[in-house]
Amino acid sequence: MRVHRRDDGSMPLAMLIVVIGLGLTILTATTITRGEVDTRSAIGRTTALQSARTGLASGLASLRAAVGLANAGSLAALPCSTGAAQVNGTATAKAGTYAATIWYLKTDPGQQDEAWVRANGVTCAATMLEIPRYAQVISIGTSSDGKYKRTLIGNYQFRLRAAGNMPGGQIRVYRTPAATQDYCLTAATAAIGAPLTMSVCATNADGTTVDRQKFGYMSNITIRLMTVNTSLYPNGLCAQAGVLQAVGQRLELRDCGLTTQIPQQWSFDSSSNLRGTSDGRNLNAFCWNIVAASQQIVLNNTTGTLNNDAGRRCGLTTTDYQSWNITADAGSGAAGPESGQLVNFRQFGKCMDYNYSAGLNWAFPCKQSPNIQFRDMSQVWNQVWTLPGSNERGLVYVTRTDNVTKNCLKAPAAGQTRATVVVCPANPATAAADFIFLSRGDKAATYDEKYRIEGTGAWAGKCLAPMPAAGNPVQADWIGFTPCSGDYLQKWNAVPPVSTSGLSGVVER
Repeated sequence: MRVHRRDDGSMPLAMLIVVIGLGLTILTATTITRGEVDTRSAIGRTTALQSARTGLASGLASLRAAVGLANAGSLAALPCSTGAAQVNGTATAKAGTYAATIWYLKTDPGQQDEAWVRANGVTCAATMLEIPRYAQVISIGTSSDGKYKRTLIGNYQFRLRAAGNMPGGQIRVYRTPAATQDYCLTAATAAIGAPLTMSVCATNADGTTVDRQKFGYMSNITIRLMTVNTSLYPNGLCAQAGVLQAVGQRLELRDCGLTTQIPQQWSFDSSSNLRGTSDGRNLNAFCWNIVAASQQIVLNNTTGTLNNDAGRRCGLTTTDYQSWNITADAGSGAAGPESGQLVNFRQFGKCMDYNYSAGLNWAFPCKQSPNIQFRDMSQVWNQVWTLPGSNERGLVYVTRTDNVTKNCLKAPAAGQTRATVVVCPANPATAAADFIFLSRGDKAATYDEKYRIEGTGAWAGKCLAPMPAAGNPVQADWIGFTPCSGDYLQKWNAVPPVSTSGLSGVVER
């Protein structure tokens, strides 16, 4: 006889299994959904980050692309806005978009927060009234679906030839052999209308120039007091006599203006005079002249109309009342690659100058013209050099005003260190090694090697440099050859070393 099993408990067990199965299904579905959400979130955040990175790169590229004549930086070409992002775009078809805002600043924003950058920066460089030294790029990347945003910040330092190596320095009157101390241009009061006078040159305890004598010879050949309160005088204060220059006008501080003011342009000429211009193109007849009794500076002219004294007319050299010595840290004015002059990187106010009376080279204050295109070559020819290309060998020479005769740099004779200048060889292709130099330019492998002018043959391993020493002339140092090193004295028309990565301190906010 078959015994039948009872199934009284089967139904509850089945129900329990169904409930458990349903719960596991719901849990699995929830887990899968959450995984999908987490994956989408990760993808969105990643694409937003990629977009922000593209925005940083695009911002950097726009800064580097802001160039004008002679491949020099152009303030007008820098991205500009009234607060909105200047650089916008789409990273890729799938990655989303970016918006990069560039803030221009006078000081390093590296250790500052966003509030400080907004308070001290501008988004249009032209409104700063001076050349910015730094930029901060804030790039916001957005995912393709618009749900996710990420922000990256990077800092950029502009390469400024003048400002980068010109702290400001003294402008001295020529010291005659009988003088016992130097006298310097002085602004006793940093205010509009304050007279510029002469007083004994002074330094601080650390050897730096005192504020009242710290002037910069700017690239537009204005002479600016470097220590003014920019909150009071945002344009700066510059040396100026009258708007229409005339004999006897007093030199004083005036607002530098948003653009170059022609009455504020002063050219250091071949007589070491500081000459004015009436049209921004040519030298006029007026120059600075010190009045002995008051030590104020007034204008004289080339006929000596001041006090009817032709013996004090403009154009005379080595005088202690109108011949000037612009010190190395005051700046090089408009001299540089564009003018064909060789500015020394350590003695930044000095240019390589062919002293044709001695047949030697010296580092002498850089000569100026109101406009390079219209300059009077009789004033500057002996500072305008032709060099081989970067990392190439060849002659280094100046061309006389007849546009035919060339005078070449020549390595010193055996046992000597000073470079000489002589008539160039008739055939450069067969010139002796003491006429051939390696011009490193910006193509050398290391910064130590860049911007040097090196000897060849017996002078290989020696570099052209000023040689500061006792007994040198008042305004200059003789130039010769010293063992090559990374010394900035051996660099000509150099730019300051900067990070090759472009942006520094990149962080996510």
